[in-house]
Amino acid sequence: MSNYMLPKAQRGDIIDFVRCIRARRGCTMERSLATVVEDVFDRPLAIYTAQLFDLGAHPYILLSPVLVVIETYPDEVVARLPFSDLYAAGKTDSQALMRLKDEIVDTYERLEEIGPDQLGPLPREWLRTFRVLVSRSNG
Repeated sequence: MSNYMLPKAQRGDIIDFVRCIRARRGCTMERSLATVVEDVFDRPLAIYTAQLFDLGAHPYILLSPVLVVIETYPDEVVARLPFSDLYAAGKTDSQALMRLKDEIVDTYERLEEIGPDQLGPLPREWLRTFRVLVSRSNG
């Protein structure tokens, strides 16, 4: 017996695949295997958090650090803000974070331009949060 162990999530997928074949629930081996492979490759290889301390070269500053979730996939890295629908992707985590900073500034400016009275409940909450976190730089 091999000492190699699959990660728990992948073991579960393989067990489900074997159960499907055993039960013959109308699953073809090719279709089931394709589903398992898609599921495995759609999952991030790693998920971790980072903090943003600035917004790059924009005329805005962060008043406090912002927690960002980073998801690493085989072909890209995605950086996202947990409190909003904002995310950005890149080939590296640095590139994804720089693009996320741009998204934060663009979204903040759009929300301010529209104004809280014209926003729905969720975007209004994002604007309220951005107003606590973001300020125009004096320099």
